[in-house]
Formats: sequence, C-alpha cells, structure tokens
Amino acid sequence: MSLTYAAGRAVLKAFCQLLVLLALVPGSLQAATPNAEQSRIRAELAVIVEVFNTQARDLDTTDAAAVEYLNGFISSTLSQHWDTDYMARHLLGNASYASLDTGQQLQLRQTLEATFYRYAYEVIEEYKQAPMVLGDDFEQVDSLLRINLRANGRFLPAMTGKLYLVQGAENWVIVDAGYSGLTYNMLKRKLYQRKFSRSGFEGLMEWLNEKNQRFFADFCAPEMVQVMPGHIAALCDPG
Repeated sequence: MSLTYAAGRAVLKAFCQLLVLLALVPGSLQAATPNAEQSRIRAELAVIVEVFNTQARDLDTTDAAAVEYLNGFISSTLSQHWDTDYMARHLLGNASYASLDTGQQLQLRQTLEATFYRYAYEVIEEYKQAPMVLGDDFEQVDSLLRINLRANGRFLPAMTGKLYLVQGAENWVIVDAGYSGLTYNMLKRKLYQRKFSRSGFEGLMEWLNEKNQRFFADFCAPEMVQVMPGHIAALCDPG
C-alpha cells in the first residue's frame, strides 16, 4: 500500500501513540540478552497487550465504573513504565529543560503524563475490535533492543512498528517507537522545541493543555471527574 507523506504521518502518529504507551516491564538485563530473558520480557509484555486488547473491546466510556477500571490499569501498569523525566528532557532538549525551575519541570512532566492518558484512550478507541499482536522476534543492535508490534486499526491500514528499548539504570526502558523509517521522537522533538523557542514555557503548556482539555471535555461530568486522576480532572477547571 502506497501512502502519501501526510497520510504516512497520520499513520505513524496513531501507531506511535500506541507504542509509546507500552514501555517495557521491569527487569535487569545484560547487554547480550539471553533467550530466556527475552522470553520472559515478551511474556510480560504479552499480558499488558492482552489486557489492552480487552479494554479496547469492552470499554464503555459512558460508564464511570468502566472508566475507573481503565484508569486503574493505566495507573498501576502502563504509567509505572513511563519515564516522563526522560521524555521531557529528550523532547525539549537538555539545555531547555535545565533552564526551567523545579515547579515548571514538574508541570511539564504532569502534562506529559496527561498526554499519555489521552493516548491510551485514543488508541483504545481506534483499535476497538482489532487486537494488537506482539511479535515473536527480538533484534539487538548495539545497546538497542527492538521488538515488533502489529496492529489492525478500524480506519487505518495494518501496521507493524518497532519498540526501541535500552538498558536504564535499573531496567530496560522504552526510548522510542517507529514505523516505516520514522519515529515518535523524530516527529515530536521538533514540535516541542519550536513551540518552546517561539512561545516560551507558558506557550508550550497552553499548546499541550489545549489538546488534553479538548479531548477530556467529555469526561467532565461529576460522576466522571470523581474517577479521573487528579491531574486529568484538573483539566475540567483550568481556571
């Protein structure tokens, strides 16, 4: 299937939203990963993917109890493996991130976490009735470990992308996700840095929060606000 550049970017955006959520589970490994360790990692990732597929199939976003269950899964499983400090530094640039005070750094990390929650909801909606499939193969190139993940969206063509993982201080962590030669960081880094350069920190926050507020506006009913994480519920009352 041949895609235009614009269509390719749209496909990559949707797929990278999916991949960036699936940071690798804890586990200390050596540079030369044993097959047993690869099998263990894959098995643990497969559990996460299976739960995500179940959420995509069954979630009713008008049911507060179902939304609360999804938020619990995101909080207890997915968000435990998001390194928002790493992402903030990489997307904004080390120098720009270091120029922020402690409060601003915290605000940026919380905004990134809210963005990842939005990605979870958007991906589940896109991949309803279309389960993801984790690849059997691992590729190790220097310090990078790569694994394939296939998804069949309702409105987008079937896609096979890659998770890019490296050895962190205590475990393997996700550092990027890609499809067809493009990666999430490749696309997002320039957007973040350009917005920060032109509009400063407040402009960057306004830009990020606007997207999240628009998406989560449907979850601002009282019964929904009660089951949303605090930093998401706060979007319902930005003043």
